[in-house]
Amino acid sequence: MPKLNLNKGKYNFLKELETAVQKLLQNKQRVLIAISGKSGVGKSTLGKFIRKNGFGKYKPKEIAVIDDSVMTKEYFGGLIKRKIKIKYTNKDNLYPFIKLIPRKKIIFYISANPFFRIEKCDILIKLTLNEKERIKRLKLRNGIIKNKNLEFLNTENYKFDYYIEASVD
Repeated sequence: MPKLNLNKGKYNFLKELETAVQKLLQNKQRVLIAISGKSGVGKSTLGKFIRKNGFGKYKPKEIAVIDDSVMTKEYFGGLIKRKIKIKYTNKDNLYPFIKLIPRKKIIFYISANPFFRIEKCDILIKLTLNEKERIKRLKLRNGIIKNKNLEFLNTENYKFDYYIEASVD
């Protein structure tokens, strides 16, 4: 499994991601990309960026972004947007969402630990950020920090084909 260490700055890893997705789509209809990282590193911000802009040659209409348990679904060419929230109690591999988006080629699932809900992904992106900046972001977002040492994904026991570790400093 290839590991791409991309500490080149914010979102510079999207070209490498595009290449990995192209390779995977040669042999399958859909690619599942999990984005993990500690609270405050920018997982949701990256997801929003991809949902609105796409990446590489992939347009937003080909992509679904599920942020924890919420997906924004667009109707009538984006004129109407609806947030769909589907909670889970055990691993459902995102099936309740996937049946709503049969034509999407690329699905991003964003979670601090995506393997609580999914068994496997095709690409795992682990976002990192220096601790000082991460704490600063959390303070801005939440006012105070309840627990700055939240459980973080250990990649050793999970299944994925590609691994990308990207610093968003």
